[in-house]
Amino acid sequence: MNNKKLKQKTLFRKEVKKMKKTVLILLTLGLLLGMTFLGSAYALEPLESTSHTEIWYTYENGILIDQGGTITTNGVDGQGADYAVVTTLTYETINNKPVLANSYSETHSVHDDGSESWSQRTTDYVYNEKGMLTEADGTSYTKGYGADTLDEDGNEIRGGFYDSNADQTYELIQGEAQVVSSKTIQYSYIDDTKETVTGSSESTTTYEYDVILGVARLKTITSDSHGEDKTNYDPSGNPAIADQHTVTVYEYNAVGSLINAFSPEEECVGNGTQLGSNGWETYTSTIETTYGIWNGIALRLGYYEDKVIVPMGSDGGPTGNPPPIGIDPPIVTW
Repeated sequence: MNNKKLKQKTLFRKEVKKMKKTVLILLTLGLLLGMTFLGSAYALEPLESTSHTEIWYTYENGILIDQGGTITTNGVDGQGADYAVVTTLTYETINNKPVLANSYSETHSVHDDGSESWSQRTTDYVYNEKGMLTEADGTSYTKGYGADTLDEDGNEIRGGFYDSNADQTYELIQGEAQVVSSKTIQYSYIDDTKETVTGSSESTTTYEYDVILGVARLKTITSDSHGEDKTNYDPSGNPAIADQHTVTVYEYNAVGSLINAFSPEEECVGNGTQLGSNGWETYTSTIETTYGIWNGIALRLGYYEDKVIVPMGSDGGPTGNPPPIGIDPPIVTW
């Protein structure tokens, strides 16, 4: 154990007695970022934030047997959205030692363009009789509105509604639970009554890691997605589609600090169909994404998709708006 770890351990013991919030914030956020929300630093991309932490303890005969708490965070993320996150930590006691059993978070984000989202995320942890972490799994649900638009009279119209469900799979790497894959299904609607489906998508994402100085570092994120536009159907009755395959690579220095992130253009490709100004078209595309590193965090600075278009030879056009075939939109009340 190095001097830094010894210092943190000493401060934590003082914290039990004096309840100094600063140390609790550092320790608890370190636990969350390392175990519960691994990868979220690359997704949420915080530019500025403030946190308030409350931790409670339960003792029996002078022995700590349980603890729990909440963390409230407010800030601005890498996309310019204001966000607020409330995380509740639940522990269980194994061999007179509290261990994190569940982390539950609710997030609310608002963008300048009027888009807004709410999400819930739950991660459960399982331990053996010795209190060693053996497995973890997670789920999340998100709902929200797209960017506002203007009608022909200049009146503001709220963006379409969407919701999604995701499942995360974890593996233990260096004794900590890390997300190794996730699957997300999303539906979009005209409005929040969810009576008319306007689109659907399904994506699968995998995460690979390198271990640097005993710590797992995210190495690559690979994502495959399939989307369908339920407002435009070609003459054969098929909806407009969009498929994408993307890869993001993260590079670190010898001590594990993030120094670069990039998406290989030859590995980031797409294809699909669309209704263009001259009729139906098929396309293939290459996708270029640029990143910047800010305070050890990868920020996505730009995104560009270059399409090669081939006419399908028919005007086609909207032919109705049936619901997705083969899978029904989830019924979620929240």
